[in-house]
Amino acid sequence: MALVANPDAGEISAELMECGIELGRFYAGEALRLLEAGQGDPNLILAERLLAWLHADPSREVTHLAEIYQLGPNAIRDKDTANRIVAILVDHGWLQRLKAGAEIGGRRRRDAWRIAR
Repeated sequence: MALVANPDAGEISAELMECGIELGRFYAGEALRLLEAGQGDPNLILAERLLAWLHADPSREVTHLAEIYQLGPNAIRDKDTANRIVAILVDHGWLQRLKAGAEIGGRRRRDAWRIAR
């Protein structure tokens, strides 16, 4: 800042030093903010992966938890994770709970969801 104000400056005043420090803090804070904003929520990333998996088979109209944690993406292959990720897709309207359940693959499933396209 001192050289912009005076290209022949031989020293930096305390006032300009404080301004430079403040400017450096601002840009460091902005860099951290942008870095954090660029990192996605891990649960949303898993929800996107599950939705892509569900949509990969166009004949699949409904799903159930066991199908998801037995055959779905590897990171979602436990009941707790599958429940959490399914809840996200329900909240976002990609899955609609079938209140009466459904018969899927010849078996009655109490917890079943219709897949939105």
